[in-house]
Amino acid sequence: MVEKLFGGKMTVQSYEAELKQLVQPEAEKVFEAVRTKIMSTGAFDIKPPGIDGLVVLVKAQPGLQTRLMDFRRRCQVASAVLGLSAAGKALSKMLSAPPA
Repeated sequence: MVEKLFGGKMTVQSYEAELKQLVQPEAEKVFEAVRTKIMSTGAFDIKPPGIDGLVVLVKAQPGLQTRLMDFRRRCQVASAVLGLSAAGKALSKMLSAPPA
């Protein structure tokens, strides 16, 4: 499932119904695995692959919203410290956009 969430926006949206079927502990594990993989890329000057997947996962599993907001804050802090504000701005823009 984790690898599926690293596709393009249209690709990951096709998994929303499957993601809704996850029980909370499974959804949390998927979220953490995707978050960890995003962080391991170290590519924060552009929107890292997997961000769209996290957004779709949280849309399907609203109980993960707090985790996503925490991840957003951490990205913004890392971006500010490292001078790589594009990732934090991209994530903030995606999270503030109206749902599709």
